[in-house]
Amino acid sequence: MVQRLVAVIALSLFALSCSRQIQEIPSEKIVESKPDVQAETVHEDLDQLYSQVIYGQDNRQDLYQIQNPALRRMGYATAALFKTNQLAVGAASGTIALQTESFRRAYNLCPEEPFVDQNIGAFCSGFLVAPNVLVTAGHCIETQAECEKTAFVFGFAMREEGRYPTQARYDEVYRCRELVYSELNEDTMADFAVVILDRPNPRAYPLKINPASRPIAQNTPLFVMGYPAGLPLKFAPGARVRSVEDTYFYTDLDTYGGNSGSAVLNAQTGRVEGILVRGDQDFRRGDGGCRESNRCDQNDCDGEEVTHIKLAIPYIQYALDHFRQ
Repeated sequence: MVQRLVAVIALSLFALSCSRQIQEIPSEKIVESKPDVQAETVHEDLDQLYSQVIYGQDNRQDLYQIQNPALRRMGYATAALFKTNQLAVGAASGTIALQTESFRRAYNLCPEEPFVDQNIGAFCSGFLVAPNVLVTAGHCIETQAECEKTAFVFGFAMREEGRYPTQARYDEVYRCRELVYSELNEDTMADFAVVILDRPNPRAYPLKINPASRPIAQNTPLFVMGYPAGLPLKFAPGARVRSVEDTYFYTDLDTYGGNSGSAVLNAQTGRVEGILVRGDQDFRRGDGGCRESNRCDQNDCDGEEVTHIKLAIPYIQYALDHFRQ
């Protein structure tokens, strides 16, 4: 009884968030963000990353399958966005239960689909660029009110084969302190948001970003980490930039809805190049009435659309200057 009372009090404290408003931030000067000092070691193992990429129709991997230490650290800097009403006090002391459902039942999937036995729960993805600064897609969080109804869960991943995540520790779940800026512009195709979390994440190594002075080029090799269809964390390598526009670029990444807000990273530098925001239709009707993944050849279909990270840099810089912990 005492343990449960303590858990309830902890959950109530966890639910508190700040709602102070911020005016729109001018973006006349774009500078590189200043990652936390501990993040300097994240990319020490990336010198052999590109040679380790596996190409194929569906090369997504779960966390327990990733051997590269730098990639695993990047995974722990990636947040699954849950609605706060999907959280409850966990059965074990110090845990929060996550409301999830069967991937197969939710989408009426054919039995041979990848990850069909896993559960889904996240509605979007996000990633740390500082211990308390997170970037996601603008259509994932458009207002302060939406931000306050969002929980940012780190470690929602398959850490062992067959071990499906259904709960998280209190210290893996964060709330929104402030929505610094959100943009969803149909004219420019800009789609990003910058969020201040309720506290720093001391365990994660924030991701580094590509400064605006280094534009991405066509055929740059890429990978992505996020929560496709709300599944536990997936690492998807083996992609490239198809074409580049001023505010976005197209890729052949293996992603689904739920990957929105994922960091799209340069496989040669390990830096964030953009934010996954849109893509082709995820599923189509298969034989027998069930649904299967919509598969395209490497150069076919419209491709997955990514907002340039350079658009978010002024707001990341503002967050670092005004909310650094």
